[in-house]
Formats: sequence, structure tokens, C-alpha cells
Amino acid sequence: MGRKMPNDTKFAWSYSSLRAFETCPWRYYLTRVSKEVIEPETEVLKWGNEVHKVFEEYVKNNGEYDAPDWFERWRPIADKILSKPGDIHVEYEAAITEDLTPCGWWDNEVWCRGKFDVVIVDGATATILDYKTGNRKLDNDQLKLFALLGFIHFPQVDEIKTGYIWLKSGKLDTEVYQRGQAKELWPEFIHRVERMRHAFENAKWPKNQCGLCRSWCPVPNKLCTFSGRL
Repeated sequence: MGRKMPNDTKFAWSYSSLRAFETCPWRYYLTRVSKEVIEPETEVLKWGNEVHKVFEEYVKNNGEYDAPDWFERWRPIADKILSKPGDIHVEYEAAITEDLTPCGWWDNEVWCRGKFDVVIVDGATATILDYKTGNRKLDNDQLKLFALLGFIHFPQVDEIKTGYIWLKSGKLDTEVYQRGQAKELWPEFIHRVERMRHAFENAKWPKNQCGLCRSWCPVPNKLCTFSGRL
């Protein structure tokens, strides 16, 4: 389905936007490009944002933060992060241009954005961590992209350990990447992103019917017959 682009829209992507596009280009267009449809803020999303905010303030203030009582179960995780050697950054905004050089988050030439919950840089090594409040599921693509962005933003770093911290279970899933892998890993994303760019440039936003359409999609059925939402 074709739709014109809003005049002020410039192509840029993040891991979440790429996944949203691949799930359903039409839903992605309506919720993130034209913004005709507003994604409802669920209680699960509100809770996740609150947890992230408390972790951010606690780590940023080196533990000198009046955290709510519910945070006690996760305080040891935050304290372990603070005990790591190196420079700690929270909510680090890693944006790059298409020629794979660092840029500002809102720069006109921005091509890709990724935000690290925590990044610890210690000489030639770094650790990038992402808090997850949902159920554990294995998908290392986001970790891979974080490492690629990390190598660009921290040119002194040769090895990056990335990890999901699954707060429900206390599990930690990690992947380790070497700088030399970047040349072979970037094409995996660029191939996927080119399909997304093609949709932007040609105003082609096909509908992708799946099992979530009837009950979970925020798009009303007047805009998509696959939806169960009035």
C-alpha cells in the first residue's frame, strides 16, 4: 500500500524501528511515520520505563539515590555494575551517519540510533548492558548492533561484551564481539535496512498479516481489514 511521506520525515532507523517494520510495514508507517495511529502505553510498558528510570538514577548517582522499596530486589545488580572498573555511562545515545561515523542524536545526517542502558569503558574493553523487564527470549541481534555502534563511538575499544539482564529471572545472556568482526557483521543489518529504505523512498507499505493482528494491533479495522480493533 502506498502513502506519501510527511514533508519533514528523513530516513533513519534503530533496532526497535527495524523490528517493527519487519513485523508489519503498514503498522510501522501508521504508528511511527505518519503517526495517524497512537500506540497505547500499556501497564507493562509503563512499568518497564519506571524500572529503567530508577536503574538510571541509581547508577548515575553512584548508589546515592533514594530508590523505591521495590528496587531492593535489584539493588545487588546495580551495585555490581557500580563495582566494575572503568568509566560508566548510563542511557548513552550512540548515533551514527551512513558512512559509519559518530554524530549527534538529532543531527540532520543521522542514519542509525541506539541507546545503551549502561556502557562501561575500561581501556581497550567495554561492556554494554540492556535491562529487560519482560520474559526471557534469546535474540542477539540487538546486542550485535550495540557492539557495532560501540566500536564506532569508542575507537579505543577492541572488545565489547554485551548482555541482556533479565530482571524477572535474574539471568544474564551475553555475547562478546571483537572489532575485527565489524566488517562481516554490518552487511547483515544493511541488507535488512535497505528493504526499509525502499519502503520510505517508494511509499510502499505492505500489510503483513500475522497471529497478532486481530487482538494486539493498535491499527483500527477501517485502516486495515486484518485488525480486530474498531
